[in-house]
Amino acid sequence: MSTPSELKIHIIDTDLGLTAASAHHREGFKELLSQVTLEQVGIILLIDVTRLSRNCSDWYPLLDLCGGSSGASGGCQVFIMH
Repeated sequence: MSTPSELKIHIIDTDLGLTAASAHHREGFKELLSQVTLEQVGIILLIDVTRLSRNCSDWYPLLDLCGGSSGASGGCQVFIMH
């Protein structure tokens, strides 16, 4: 488990103003997927799920990566706050 001094917050906002209909043109979403794949993500916080993706074919791989990660953190968690 990480100590507070080792914890990092990384905000990915490069997709601001872009439609979430597809991840094809969204570099921020691709960065998030790569960081989850590399087990560099412990938690993903969202205010609105439609801001991350409106396409299930983009959502499901991310959820699979989070649930299937076997790193020290035991996988990443996705929280949607209303």
